[in-house]
Amino acid sequence: KTLTKGHTDAVHSIHWSPILSDSCLTCSADSTIRIWDVNKVTEKQTAVIRLKTNIGGPAGRVYPLLSCYTTDGKSIISSVDDGSILIHPSNGPYHRPTKTIKSAHVPKSPTSCIALHSNSFLFATRGSDPDDTIKIWDLRNVSTAVHILNDVGSLSPYSDVVWHNDILMINTEVFKQGFDAPVSVLRFYDAADEYKMVRQIGLSTGENYTRMKWHPRIEQILAGTSSGEVKVYYDEKMSVNGARLVGRGGGKRKGEGGMVGIG
Repeated sequence: KTLTKGHTDAVHSIHWSPILSDSCLTCSADSTIRIWDVNKVTEKQTAVIRLKTNIGGPAGRVYPLLSCYTTDGKSIISSVDDGSILIHPSNGPYHRPTKTIKSAHVPKSPTSCIALHSNSFLFATRGSDPDDTIKIWDLRNVSTAVHILNDVGSLSPYSDVVWHNDILMINTEVFKQGFDAPVSVLRFYDAADEYKMVRQIGLSTGENYTRMKWHPRIEQILAGTSSGEVKVYYDEKMSVNGARLVGRGGGKRKGEGGMVGIG
């Protein structure tokens, strides 16, 4: 029985349903995922998913770090603090997950991102320090990861993973000869070619990439940095409008963006 009208601890993430415009879910440190109808949000949630641990712990519960709907809206994927990933049906029943990935990441290692491929069953999860891995999974069979990217740590606890068709974009820090500190880079991997790295873009030392977005229509990448700037990258042949309009109005100013060819 649910006795509260909302969460009783910090909310970690919010995600809109991809198929119901008036429905969203929230996940919280109170060990629940709650589904809401925005037309009745002041009354009560429409459903509550209570998460239980697989490896023991206080009160037998775990709390979700991130939760999101799958691309088709039929399932809810959650990363939890014991390192596992739980998958529930979006329409219930909610008493237990339909699929569980135990030890997907190091326990207590924050999961900074769950990234869904828009055209397939693939999704990626990112474990922060000390895990420092990105793992790609197939919803149809989660018994083992499709691919693992190791040693992809980031100075930002909110580092993204971005899908654009079959290209996987991440940010990470690498050590380069002649530099005293790690250099923050964007890396691009081709899922159609066994996740081969096809391009890398680096920042100056002293700053690192934080959040990223790849706009699917204008074909431009926005990357926030720790210095407070937003870098814009685009390909002159593929990209339309956006930052290119700024360039036509008098040239690109320093720090305003950049250009990168991405196949």
